Amino acid sequence: MIDPKTHDVQAFANKVVLITGASRGISAQTELQYARRTTSLFLVARTQSALDASKDAILHEHPSAKVLTVPSHIKTSDR
Repeated sequence: MIDPKTHDVQAFANKVVLITGASRGISAQTELQYARRTTSLFLVARTQSALDASKDAILHEHPSAKVLTVPSHIKTSDR
């Protein structure tokens, strides 16, 4: 998590943050933290429906947030 006591809000302004596994868990909470800092978010997860849910949650709390979503599954081996 981003600790607001140790991270300057302006340090993230006008930046783009790529978050993978964006549909749940730690990533979902991280997205909200960055959205609070006027950061543009580029979210990647396996399904568009999961990404849409994440984007909706972000925009519900931060309507002016800029969020781009891209579904993708990265296969790292043939095993």
